[in-house]
Amino acid sequence: MSSGDVPISADMLLVRARQRRIQSGSRETALPTDRAQGDADELLMADEDAILYPGPQGAAAPDALGERQTTSSASFTFLRPLTGVSLAGVAWSGAIDHAVLQDAIGCAPAVHDARFAALLQSLPGRPLSGAARGEPALCVTMAPADLAFLERALERADGGSRERLACAALLPDSLSDAPSAATAAAAHSLADYRSVALVAAWRSVMGLAASAESARELEASAARLLSTMRAFLGET
Repeated sequence: MSSGDVPISADMLLVRARQRRIQSGSRETALPTDRAQGDADELLMADEDAILYPGPQGAAAPDALGERQTTSSASFTFLRPLTGVSLAGVAWSGAIDHAVLQDAIGCAPAVHDARFAALLQSLPGRPLSGAARGEPALCVTMAPADLAFLERALERADGGSRERLACAALLPDSLSDAPSAATAAAAHSLADYRSVALVAAWRSVMGLAASAESARELEASAARLLSTMRAFLGET
């Protein structure tokens, strides 16, 4: 990477191997000199190589709200206090309503900020997180480059796809200040569901029809999440 390239963080992977597998080598990797101005636009145009990746599953969650907010001074952490989480509205049988599920566990910023204005505008009915220091919470952290790219994508997306992408991006991938014995299993299921939901949301943004395989994967991931989180929350 040359000094003029825009850095791409680990949370925003350009999955060229997957793209080549899907498209049978029909698209070549851009030259370094082409990437500086074209990365975000190329991500928006690609079929399935643009996702906000939640990071390694099973990674240890931060222990406190203060640590969450200061691990990287430039990162953005979005929260959902566990006291405000309930899966009672999600049916126990039949098809899973992903909109209801994602609204039940989705995170939110603590304050209004112009740096994620499009994210807030995409979900006008979602309240701010209001999480206190040391309070058990679901959380997801984004690097500045990830958030900036997400904002651009939301500005370009149409109504339904825009809301779907915003909901998926704000899904939690970890917990903090929760009992350690249960945190790892819950975090794994959260990160898995967020990853699958983001792929589905990006496909919608780019006008790609949902495949039967991706739909099955989303359902299976949601079912695992519901089983784990209901036990975690005591809603069994």
